[in-house]
Amino acid sequence: MTEPKESAHEPEAPSPPVPTSAAEAVDDLVGVQYEGVGAGLIMGFIFTCVIVIGGLVWVGMNWAESEVQKAQEAAAANLNYPELRQAELTATGQLNHYEVIDAAQGRYRIPIDRAIDLMVREAYLATGGNDSQTLQLLPGN
Repeated sequence: MTEPKESAHEPEAPSPPVPTSAAEAVDDLVGVQYEGVGAGLIMGFIFTCVIVIGGLVWVGMNWAESEVQKAQEAAAANLNYPELRQAELTATGQLNHYEVIDAAQGRYRIPIDRAIDLMVREAYLATGGNDSQTLQLLPGN
């Protein structure tokens, strides 16, 4: 019989190993070896990052809101309200000055401090100098 010729004989390539698990089968298909990092660990890290970023956003928004409120209060304090100033001046003048309201009817405006002093004096005299009695002050008394 004829023997096969021995020519430049190339060595046979080893046969690929047969995967023994699903992970090895995926590794063979993808070409990346499994590194042992579970999806739970990655998801936990992502969840933690989301919570931290959410907290930072919440703190930042509250800080910005307080700064806006401070700026609005400062701006309102610096506004000039001429009607309010005029009303305050008029009220102060009415409380602190003498004025004739109606001379024919005998109506006069007196300063509030003087009116209080007169009311206390009248009450004192009405009780006969005895301030231990309770006195009810009514208009017209």
